[in-house]
Amino acid sequence: MIYIRALFKRLIAFFYLSYLKIFHPINFNYHPFQLISLSTKFVINGKGKILLGKKIGTRRNVEFRVSDEGQLKIGANSFFNNGCLINSMEKIDIGSNVQFGPNVMVFDHDHDFRVHGGLKSGDFRKSPIKIGNNVWIGSGCVILRGTTIGDNCVIAAGSILNGEYAPNKIVMQKRQTTVIDFFEK
Repeated sequence: MIYIRALFKRLIAFFYLSYLKIFHPINFNYHPFQLISLSTKFVINGKGKILLGKKIGTRRNVEFRVSDEGQLKIGANSFFNNGCLINSMEKIDIGSNVQFGPNVMVFDHDHDFRVHGGLKSGDFRKSPIKIGNNVWIGSGCVILRGTTIGDNCVIAAGSILNGEYAPNKIVMQKRQTTVIDFFEK
C-alpha cells in the first residue's frame, strides 16, 4: 500500500510539473519523477527561470518564486521542508544534497528605501546567493541577498545570514535577550 501511494504521488507531481512546462517551455526545466508535494507553488514572472535537478523533494506549502530576470537553480537530491520560500529577482544557486528545515526563507533582493519616493518607488537592491553542496539549513533561517555558504555547512535554526561563510563550518548566531520591566516606577 505504501508503494502504491508513493507511486501515485510521483505520478501526480510529474503531471503537475509537465503542466508548468507547457506554460513556461523555456523558463522551467526539470527532471521527471520529482518528490514534489501537491501544495508546492512555482511562480514565474517576466523572464525568470527555474531549473530543478534530479529528485527534488518538498513538503507542504513550499513556494519557489522568480521575477524579472531572476534565476533559481537547485541541485540534485535537495529537500525543502514545510513552509519554505525561495524568492529570486537576480540569481539563487542551491547545490546538491541541501536540506532545508521548516520555514526557511531565501531572498536575493530587498527594497531600496533610500531612493526618491522610498518604498513606494518599488526599487530593489539585488545580489546573487550561492549555497554549496551538502548544506543543512535549520528551521526558521533567513538568507539575505549577497550570501555565500560553502560546502558541508550546518546553519543553526533561527539564523539570519548575510555575507560569506567558509566551507565545513557550523554557523550560529548568539542572541542576547533584553527584558525591560515597564511596570517600574
